[in-house]
Amino acid sequence: MDPIKRLLKLMEWQDANRPLKVEEKARLMKLPDNEFENKLHQMALDFKNDGVIRV
Repeated sequence: MDPIKRLLKLMEWQDANRPLKVEEKARLMKLPDNEFENKLHQMALDFKNDGVIRV
């Protein structure tokens, strides 16, 4: 996945959930593609369940 697509996914995620900190974005951008998608999904589940995101 190219960096532009990753940034677009992050922006979509933030629109649906909550703004991410710069550190969170940087950590996510370093992940391989499959881990990036999985982590975003898990963070969304965590946030919807209890409003807390575990890093």
